Amino acid sequence: HIHMAKTGGSSLNGELALNYERICGSKGYSYDYFQAQERYKHNPVWIENHAYHRRLVVAPETMDEIGYEDCDFVSQEDHWYWWRQFASWKIRVELHLPCRDPIDHLLSNCNYANVIFNCEGDLVNEISRCLLYMDRFNNSLNGSRDFPNFNVKCFRSELTSKYIEYMGTRLQRKRFQSTYAFRPTNKARNKRYECLWQNESAKLQVENYLKELDYYKFCNKCIDSPDDLLAYWNQELLHSRSSSPGAQEHEAATFERLGQDLVLYGHIHMAKTGGSSLNGELALNYERICGSKGYSYDYFQAQERYKHNPVWIENHAYHRRLVVAPETMDEIGYEDCDFVSQEDHWYWWRQFASWKIRVELHLPCRDPIDHLLSNCNYANVIFNCEGDLVNEISRCLLYMDRFNNSLNGSRDFPNFNVKCFRSELTSKYIEYMGTRLQRKRFQSTYAFRPTNKARNKRYECLWQNESAKLQVENYLKELDYYKFCNKCIDSPDDLLAYWNQELLHSRSSSPGAQEHEAATFERLGQDLVLYGHIHMAKT
Repeated sequence: HIHMAKTGGSSLNGELALNYERICGSKGYSYDYFQAQERYKHNPVWIENHAYHRRLVVAPETMDEIGYEDCDFVSQEDHWYWWRQFASWKIRVELHLPCRDPIDHLLSNCNYANVIFNCEGDLVNEISRCLLYMDRFNNSLNGSRDFPNFNVKCFRSELTSKYIEYMGTRLQRKRFQSTYAFRPTNKARNKRYECLWQNESAKLQVENYLKELDYYKFCNKCIDSPDDLLAYWNQELLHSRSSSPGAQEHEAATFERLGQDLVLYGHIHMAKTGGSSLNGELALNYERICGSKGYSYDYFQAQERYKHNPVWIENHAYHRRLVVAPETMDEIGYEDCDFVSQEDHWYWWRQFASWKIRVELHLPCRDPIDHLLSNCNYANVIFNCEGDLVNEISRCLLYMDRFNNSLNGSRDFPNFNVKCFRSELTSKYIEYMGTRLQRKRFQSTYAFRPTNKARNKRYECLWQNESAKLQVENYLKELDYYKFCNKCIDSPDDLLAYWNQELLHSRSSSPGAQEHEAATFERLGQDLVLYGHIHMAKT
């Protein structure tokens, strides 16, 4: 969307970001627009003067940092050559240009610039005082040598609500729908004080000047042509101006439908169960992943930067795109998430208990002793088998308050249930979730980010001291997390029960099996499902 100033582009961008997936615009993104709008509705004056405003107006450098690999629709208000970056992409780029009546457009620009157009002055000078950012369009965008994969189509800006309906047949609708709150950027206009409507001579001279500008020249040729996206509606627009003032409002009200399949998947990120990689790999290759270790909407570029300079990224502001603070997650909101990965106290999930959807939490389970010693490694603690074992355990075990049995359908969590999987089978889990999540159109390879030092079991005394190991196991198995895992693994609530025996077999017979299994996720095929037709006789 070539956002020409004063053509309704802010509302267009906002309404699409609110109700459709993968909208990336200077006036809003899909991933966080719901909460941005809710805050604006409740206190518009405060929001306009607060840091939250950045979620309604996105700076170009922020857009570039996020990247565009996960966008289906980009709305930009920059110089036309900004689009050049997509000329090397092996996809077709279809730009949509909103066209507005030249005189009305000019005077709307004057209003925004606080300029009163003087019909008795130098008309060219008066035009230049008003017209804003006309360098956002150039004819070169329409399939020139520099833009070989581009074409430009148009629509009347007065038909923006029809355009949104048209794009609704091409974009993916969000499962939660909301009503857009208009954000005015102009003062109210009064045509009685706009001299061009009364001064025919000046109006004609201005029209003749404007029609030679690239933007208006293209629009004049495009409207009502095969490249006019809404040509069918142009006559209806002319008719509605005189006969049906309520048509616009009625038509705009058609966007309240709710999506189906309302389930939210949640990953309880227990420390040292491979959760960072799990979150990252899903965010890289699947849509609507929202996690403390990465989001779908910006993970591609975050990974590319990390691959090229991992040390620098870990110590730079860009690191926030690989580790997302809880307050940032709350500010973004969760309305556009299919999968949430969180490493917070178990009661954090309580906010979803009032949602009218099913919440299915997935808990990674790890061998208790191995899990404990991985925690020790992370905490730089050498476990002492000759010391107070309970005290040694407490020095190591981290964040065990992330899980509680109450999450599994208790009175406080009536729409929740918890399922489990062995953390050793994380790659199988990603494959399993791939049948439930939407795959991105651009796939990439995840770059592992280590958080532990290399372990050497020869220096971990619990593997050699059977007495201490037994006492530690007996202690751990009484903790909520391990108790639940012990009951869940190999039960109907084990998501990967089928693979458990294969895992046990691979440990003894094929040391390379784990690597082979992890490599099965490089397939690029879509919707990996086998359909079967039961051929009933005579059907």
